[in-house]
Amino acid sequence: MGKPTRKRIASRRKLEISQPSESVFNPEQNNRKMELIICIILFVFGVYQSVLFYGHQIVPNSDFPAFYEVGKALLSFELPGSFKRAPVTGILQNLLTPLMPGNYPELKAGWFLNAILHPFNGILLFLLAKHLIGKSAKWFALICMINAWVLYLMTEPIAETTLLFFTLLTIYFIFRRSKWSYLIASIATMVRYECAILILAAFVIDMIYRKNRRDCFVSLGLSFLAGIPLLLWMLGTHFHSEPSSLHYLSIFKQMLSGSSEDIPKNKIGIIRHLGIIWGVGYKNLTSNPLTSGKSLSGIIVGMNKFFAITSFILGCVIAVFKRNWKVLVLVIFLFPYFLIHAYYPFPIPRFHVPSFWIALLISIYGIYEGLKIVNQKFTIPKGIIILLQLLLTTFFTFWFFKIIPNLKTCANLCPKAVMMPWMAIAVLFLFLIPFLIFRYKGIIREFCIISIMLVIIIFNHLNVAVRLNTGTYDAEFKMLADWYQDEIHGQEKLATTMVSVLNIYLPSEMQKNLVNLREIKGENLLDYAIQFKEKEVTYIAWDLRIEKITKEAYYNLGHLNNLRGLKLPQDNGPYKFVTQIKNGKNFVNIFKLEDVNSYLFNTDLSQYK
Repeated sequence: MGKPTRKRIASRRKLEISQPSESVFNPEQNNRKMELIICIILFVFGVYQSVLFYGHQIVPNSDFPAFYEVGKALLSFELPGSFKRAPVTGILQNLLTPLMPGNYPELKAGWFLNAILHPFNGILLFLLAKHLIGKSAKWFALICMINAWVLYLMTEPIAETTLLFFTLLTIYFIFRRSKWSYLIASIATMVRYECAILILAAFVIDMIYRKNRRDCFVSLGLSFLAGIPLLLWMLGTHFHSEPSSLHYLSIFKQMLSGSSEDIPKNKIGIIRHLGIIWGVGYKNLTSNPLTSGKSLSGIIVGMNKFFAITSFILGCVIAVFKRNWKVLVLVIFLFPYFLIHAYYPFPIPRFHVPSFWIALLISIYGIYEGLKIVNQKFTIPKGIIILLQLLLTTFFTFWFFKIIPNLKTCANLCPKAVMMPWMAIAVLFLFLIPFLIFRYKGIIREFCIISIMLVIIIFNHLNVAVRLNTGTYDAEFKMLADWYQDEIHGQEKLATTMVSVLNIYLPSEMQKNLVNLREIKGENLLDYAIQFKEKEVTYIAWDLRIEKITKEAYYNLGHLNNLRGLKLPQDNGPYKFVTQIKNGKNFVNIFKLEDVNSYLFNTDLSQYK
C-alpha cells in the first residue's frame, strides 16, 4: 500500500471531527455523572439551609431535654429515668456536645445534628425517587427540602430529622437489596419505635426475591437480630419505668380498654389524619396562608386535595399492575405508620413528617407512569405536545409573577429566610447544567416543569414564613429563666410548666429549685396554694400555654385548667402579682405566694373560663 494521499487524510480528519465524543453516546456513564452533579447541587443547597436556620428557634420543643437525658444516661452506663423516648437521637446529641462552644452546648448539639443530617436527607430523597420517577427525582427532592414542616423540624432538636434520615437510609439499602438494611432499620427503631415496620419491609422484599430456602432462614435471622434492641428497650419500659398515663404504650392500652375518660375520641381517625398528612405534604404546594379566606384560594385547595387523592390512588394501582416492589416497600412502611398515628389521640402534624414524602412520591409516580401509559396507548403528535408544554409554561410563568408580591409580606414574617426562595430558584436552573452538558432531549419539557416549580416555590415559601416566623415561639420561657436567675438568683422555688426547658438556661445549682406544675394536681386555687406551701414553692409562673393547652387531653391529664384564675395580672388571695413577661401575644404571669391561712377568697373560677 502506498502513502495516503492528501485527499484521504482530509476525509479521515473530517470523519474524526464529525464523530461525537464517546461520552455523548454512553447513557449509563452520562446518567451517573448527571446524578453526581445533582447530588452536589442538592447537598450544597441543604448546607445553605442548615447554616441559615441553625439556632433559628430560640427555645426548643419541650421534648428535647427528655431525648437528651436518655442518651446521657446510657453513655454514662446508667439506666435512664424514663424509657418513653428511644435513645439514638439523644446519644448522637450527647456525642456532639463536647464539640459545641459557648453556652448551652446541649442545645447547640441538637441543632448541629439536624444541620448535619438535613443535606444528606436531600440526597437520599433524590436517590430513592429516581428508582420510581427517573430524572424527575430532582424536582421531588427539592420540593421536600423546602417543605415548611421539614425546615421547621430542622430547627427543633428533637427526633424527626434524625428519624427521617434513618428511614430514608433504610429504604435506600432495601432498594439496593443490601443486608445492611436490617442494621439501619434496627437503629431506626431506636430513634422511634414505629420504624420496626422497616424490618418487616426488608424481610418481605427478601422473601419476594429469595432464591432458595437458605435465603429465607438468613433473612428471618437478620430480622430477629434487628428487633433485639427494641425488645430490650420494651423490657426496660416494662420493668423499670414508673407507671405513666402519658407513655405511648400506656395511652394505647387505656384506649383499647376504654379506661380513660380524659382521652378524647374526636382526636383520632383516618379522615382527620388524612387531612393532617395532606397539610404537611401537599397543601403548601398551592396554598397561600395569607389569603386563605378568599374563594379562589378555596377552589385551589379543593383542586389540590383532588389531585392528592387521585394521583396517590393512581400510583398504587399502577404499582400493583406493574408489580413494582419498590412501591410495596414504601406502602409497607406508610400504611401501618399512618394508622398508628391516626389512632394516637394527639394529632400533631410533626408526627407525619417522616412519612409524608412517601405519599407525595407515590402521587408523582402515579402521574409520571400515567403520562407514559397515555403516550403509549395514544399517538399524540409531537407538535401538540410541544404546544401544550408551551401553554403550561406561559400560564405558570404568569402565575409566578402574579404571586411574587407576597414575598414582601414573607420578609416581615421571617426575615432570616428572605433569600431562600431565590436560592431555590437558582437550584432549578442549576439542574439544567447536566441536562445541557449531556445533550438530553426535552428541553421544552424541562422549562415547563421549571415554570411549575417556580409557582410551587413561592407558595411553599409563604408557608415557610408563617411556620418558622421569627423563631421566638416560647421565647418567654428563656426570658423567665433570665428573670429567675437575675432577680431571684435561683434561691427560692419556682413552679412552672416548662421545668425541662428552663433547666437548659440555668446553672445546675438553680435547677433543683424548679417545681413542675404538671406534677401538682389541685381542685382549685386554694387547694393549689396549700400544695405549693407543702412543697415550699414561693413563686408560680402562669403561662398562656396553660390557657391554650388545657383544651388538649395531653395536658388536661395534669388538671392545669384549675389554674385559670391566674390568667389576670393582678393579686388573687395569697397569690401576689409580681410581674408579667411578654413575648408578642404570649405572656407569663409571675406570682409570689404568701401565707395561705390568712386569706379566704372565692374559689369559684367560672369568671376566668
